[in-house]
Amino acid sequence: MPRPEDLSDAAYAVADEYRAGVWPELKRMEWSQAWKFLTEELGRRCPGFTDEECDRALDRGFVESR
Repeated sequence: MPRPEDLSDAAYAVADEYRAGVWPELKRMEWSQAWKFLTEELGRRCPGFTDEECDRALDRGFVESR
């Protein structure tokens, strides 16, 4: 069963990786497209959560990983 703390940890990691330039192609995209990619990446890393849960977790991940 998916655990919320796993989703939070993965969201933090995705945010950090974005900032570190792991996906340089995202910098050339509109933010809405980049966000979609990042939330889908989070969903791949942590299956079993809704799109809305991934969206909220990624938002928190970006705030917490500053």
